[in-house]
Amino acid sequence: MGINIYNDEEKQFSKLIKDLKELPKVEAPDNFEFQLMTRIQNKNFGENPLPREKFNLVKFFAPSAVVVT
Repeated sequence: MGINIYNDEEKQFSKLIKDLKELPKVEAPDNFEFQLMTRIQNKNFGENPLPREKFNLVKFFAPSAVVVT
């Protein structure tokens, strides 16, 4: 009747499945999943943009001063 697609996918990705099963187990805090879901919902992905340097007039004109002299 129906085609068993899971068997086909298992054959196709057998190396990947084997590699994933061989990964070492790691310990996570009890509330890891809760904290992760909270960060995802708050769109807090830990991206801290680097502070931009303020405009510096001396640095702006330094290359042209070298050319002039």
